[in-house]
Amino acid sequence: MLLAGCLTAVPASGQSTGNTVSPEMAGQKAHMLEVFFSSYRLREALGLNPDAVRPLETEARANLADGKAALADGRITEAMELLDAGMRAVARAIALTSPETQWDAQAASDAFVAQRRHAKAYLAAIERAGHLSAAESADVASLHARLDEADRQFAGGDLKPARETLDHAYRDIVGLVSDIRRGHTVVVSRVFATPRDEFEYERRRNRSYDLLVQIALAERGGGQLGLAALAARLTAESEKLRDQAEQEGAGGQFATAIGTMEHATERLLVVLRASGLVMIE
Repeated sequence: MLLAGCLTAVPASGQSTGNTVSPEMAGQKAHMLEVFFSSYRLREALGLNPDAVRPLETEARANLADGKAALADGRITEAMELLDAGMRAVARAIALTSPETQWDAQAASDAFVAQRRHAKAYLAAIERAGHLSAAESADVASLHARLDEADRQFAGGDLKPARETLDHAYRDIVGLVSDIRRGHTVVVSRVFATPRDEFEYERRRNRSYDLLVQIALAERGGGQLGLAALAARLTAESEKLRDQAEQEGAGGQFATAIGTMEHATERLLVVLRASGLVMIE
């Protein structure tokens, strides 16, 4: 079962879990352990080598219970350590029965988990950036459902269909990002018929850069703490200025609104350049 391969993809004892320390990730690990305990793969392992596998199952179940209790209390780092220990116990149990098969499964599972992480990060970036049309929101909801289906296939040990479902969804996610970027980006000569037209250009440019910031942060997975802190501060400033500019534009003060929106976009440009993107203005 390929779920077992996923369960082996955990840090060795004593290693840091890095940017995976989050309630969501801990909950996902707890869920994977629960799925494994009700799977045929565990029953198969117990049938093949019960004396060796049973103690590891007991250890993993105890780690799961303690990990869930820690998670409920908000002790996220402790919960992650306990759940990782449970996953390592499961991995040892599986390795006792089919080491060669399990090595292949681990490699395939690692690839699935990595691609899924990027897919979810891109969708989260799109949602955080906001300003979606009704059709785009429907596309995002559909893509979430397709990723959930890939998860169900993966948890059931059906790697091939899970990878196909994930691959197709991933391509569509990348396409959606591209479509949204095109929709938010205006290519013009910077000569505008009215101040209102120029304000609309600056508004769409700001939204486009806001999406780029969210994608840049998603791709780095929170691994650069300095960048994350800078982005949090400057995107908050940009949002405040953008709201101010919207109010000024709604009042017909387009010349003022244009300047305010440009200042909002300047904050996002700082984040993008700090992330390594070369922005040509």
